[in-house]
Amino acid sequence: MKNKLVGHLMAICMIFSIGAKTQGFVLNAGSFKHYIDSFNATDNELYTGYYPNSEAWNYLQNNIPLFDCPDKQMETTYYFRWWTFRKHIKKTANGFVITEFLPDVAWAGKYNTINCAAGHHIYEARWLADSSLVKDYINFWFIKGGSLRSYSTWLADALYQYSAVKGNFTFAESLLPILVKNYKAWEISNGSKYGLFWSNDDRDGMEMSVSGSGLRPTLNSYMYADAEAISAIAQMAGDATTASAFNEKAVKLKKAIEEHLWDKADGFFKVIPMKNKDSEIT
Repeated sequence: MKNKLVGHLMAICMIFSIGAKTQGFVLNAGSFKHYIDSFNATDNELYTGYYPNSEAWNYLQNNIPLFDCPDKQMETTYYFRWWTFRKHIKKTANGFVITEFLPDVAWAGKYNTINCAAGHHIYEARWLADSSLVKDYINFWFIKGGSLRSYSTWLADALYQYSAVKGNFTFAESLLPILVKNYKAWEISNGSKYGLFWSNDDRDGMEMSVSGSGLRPTLNSYMYADAEAISAIAQMAGDATTASAFNEKAVKLKKAIEEHLWDKADGFFKVIPMKNKDSEIT
């Protein structure tokens, strides 16, 4: 995991310039303002977030990595994604959150959030210059009333990746007991005789997929990533016992995924149907 991260960071550092107001950058923020102006001009702003369209450029130029690319369609897409992301930043009584929806929807949780895509949210927000958004958002899920396990997600891994970008694991280390508790809660509620985790397909955020409910590659992949992340965070915190225990969990889960969910004939991972799962953990 660490080697992959280093490779990704090296590639990204070749093209990004973070924090438009810092001296000595190769890229000039003003060169990209026209994208935000264009998006604002064509937007019917039905829902106003903490940073409305009128404040979009001021927020983005001070927080997002700048990106310059010969493929202007890709460049436009990049700035559109950040412009859209900014719409979902919401200030609440429990700090900042990132909403999944702009209009209120009946199936959302507190503050119109949903944990299904929280890992994606944190992956993207980790690149923002201001760390307060991600810290508030992670605290919301683990401490301040977020519906932590309503859907499958990979929050421990996302926290690790955020910390790696910032170069500081103190925040992650402070949450280690909660990360462990959350993982063990998944083991109790969704474990199986295979050493794998079961889930209903709609709880993976995939509605009623053709693969169906059961021992799914999705949740199991998330749990593998979380186990690795918890092990790494524990190692940094000086908790060798927890680091070793979760490394062992990750190794065993990876082996179980490859042994039980990989279909050699068809060449991809498949679901073991719910009727064949056993809720007992071995």
